[in-house]
Formats: sequence, C-alpha cells, structure tokens
Amino acid sequence: MTSFAAQPEPALKKLVMLVAEDEYETATTLPAFAADYLARDFRVVTVRGSVAAGTTTFASLAEVEEADVLLISVRRRPLPKGQLDVIRRYVAAGKPMVGIRTASHAFSPVPNQPLLAGLAQWPEFDSQVLGGSYGGHHGKGQVLRITAPAPALPLLSGVSTPFDSSAWLYRNTPLQSGTEVLLIGEIPGQGPEPVAWTFKRADGGRSFYTSLGLPADFKNPAFTRLLANGVRWAAAQKETHPTTEPSLVTPIDLAVDLVAREPVVAQPVFLNFDERGRMWVVQYRQYPEPAGLKVMARDSVWRIRYDQKKPAPPLRHPGKSGLPWPRSHHHPRGREGRRVVCQGLDVCRRPQPHHRRLPRS
Repeated sequence: MTSFAAQPEPALKKLVMLVAEDEYETATTLPAFAADYLARDFRVVTVRGSVAAGTTTFASLAEVEEADVLLISVRRRPLPKGQLDVIRRYVAAGKPMVGIRTASHAFSPVPNQPLLAGLAQWPEFDSQVLGGSYGGHHGKGQVLRITAPAPALPLLSGVSTPFDSSAWLYRNTPLQSGTEVLLIGEIPGQGPEPVAWTFKRADGGRSFYTSLGLPADFKNPAFTRLLANGVRWAAAQKETHPTTEPSLVTPIDLAVDLVAREPVVAQPVFLNFDERGRMWVVQYRQYPEPAGLKVMARDSVWRIRYDQKKPAPPLRHPGKSGLPWPRSHHHPRGREGRRVVCQGLDVCRRPQPHHRRLPRS
C-alpha cells in the first residue's frame, strides 16, 4: 500500500479594502464586487471609516499592518499621525496598492480649510504612491467615452472597449514617470485624460489606479473586469479560479448551434432567415458615431449633437456597417465564418433576402 501526504493549499493573500467616502457608495459596491470577483483568490477584509461630519479617523488600522494588498477608496481624510504612519510603513515596504476614484486625494484636507489639530496629511500620496497628478475634474453631466490605446495589453484581458461612464472626468495629466496608461477618457470639448494606469513605484511596489468607480460603473462588466485585473496585477496574483459564464441548459430534445459571434458579427440590429434557411444580419458597426460626423456633445440619455447634418445618399460619407451572411461549422463548406454581401452601408435597418440578385450559395 502506498500513501501520499495531502498537500495543503496555499494560504490566500489578504486584501484589505480601506473605505471612507460619502459620495460614491463604495462602502456598498466594493464589498459586493470583492465577493463576486475576488473572494476565490483573496481573503478580503473591509475596514470602514465613519463618514459623519467632522470624523476623520478609523477605529483601527491593525488589519492594514497584516495586509498583502491594500485597496483605498478614501476621500479627503487627514488622519492622526499614528494611523497615517501605518499606511506609510505599508507603502515603504513595497507592498501592492490599488486606488479607485477619490484615492488620488485620500489623505488631503478639503481645499481652503485648515488642518485640524492632531491630524496629519499626505498630499503627495497621489504622485508618490499612485503615479498621478490629480487637479480637479471637468464637472458633472457629460457622458465619458473610454478607449484603450493598447487593447492587447494582458491587464486588459476581458475588458471590452470602448465603453461609457457617467463619472465626471478627472484631470490627471501629466502622469509620473513609471506609469503605463491603460484607458483614456474623453468628453466633448476637452482633451483626453488617463482614467486607468499602472505605476511601478520608487520603493519597488506596484500600484494600480482608476478614476472610475461610480455605482453605475460597478454594473458594467468592462469596469469590474478591469478592477479585478488591476488588483491581481498589483498583487502578482494569477486568477486561480477563473470566472466562467453560466452554461446554457436546454431540454434533451433541443440542440443549440452557435452560428455567429464577435468578431464575425458586431453590433447587430436586425436578423431574419430566407426561404433556404440562411440567416441575414444587419450590423451597425458605426453606432453611436456615424462615419463622416463628429460628436460635439452627448447628454446622459445619449441624445447626441453632431458637427453637421448627414448628407443624403449618394452625397454621403461611406458607412462602416455591412450585411454579412454568417454560417456555422455545419455548413457544407465545413467551417464557421461569414460572407459579406454588402459593405459601406449607413444606417441600414433591415435586408430584403428574397431579392433575386442576392447570392444563392
């Protein structure tokens, strides 16, 4: 008989989330996010600070002293020197740091208000620890368009761009040396600003920061994936239990065949089948920015003002939409793919598949 000693599973890294802000509801959104996306790979502890007027301390920061990863969502909270020193020691040890939204001014006092006696501030936390240079924001009301300069970066795996956010755009230019920009944000009439980046600190530690983090952002899979990737990158932690999408469960007498998926088809607005069982799909690939037009303004319900009216056909800019004919791997030609029947369409809403001029194979 041969026996084998059981191998103990490695202990999970301890992620401490320091939360004290009264504007973006992260005391609610962050714990729910961690439970859904991080709990399998980290032991998560949330340390909340009171947001009552005049309260600037935490009951205890003992959890921070034992943290392997620290995530900060704190807004303008100078601390007693002893508590701020706990965070300074954590950073000086080269440990991972993650910041969202107001972390850029976490330990700075409210502008034009005196520092209360017995409290210490750390206005350089943004530049020294996060790699930023927070200089206020552009104000509320405009939808923020998020793009990725280098979407193939490993840290952006699973992050679908472009996407939109209702977060008002922070001024963060210029970033510090040692940063790598992941995402850029733009609003009409203003220059682009970085909204997510990594930073390799002078103490050897890794920091990830994003200026996003409103409650609506946590409902966006692109944002939650970004934040989860950022936490794991900072902690040098691989995703040991990858999240999988729920499987489609069907009755035993029903078969489901995948015939079209991205990037074969993108942004479909209409589909139907002809008499031969072929599926025809209309793609509106240029939504919400039609070819030849420039977005000048966009409100919270996506009413858009352009720089000009769209010329009527044929005096128009060629569109980016098309009419593909997807086929599955069960097709007689033996492979999944598509045949593009028509290109350069603009605001096409539906095809007429019975037209005799359309291809018959």
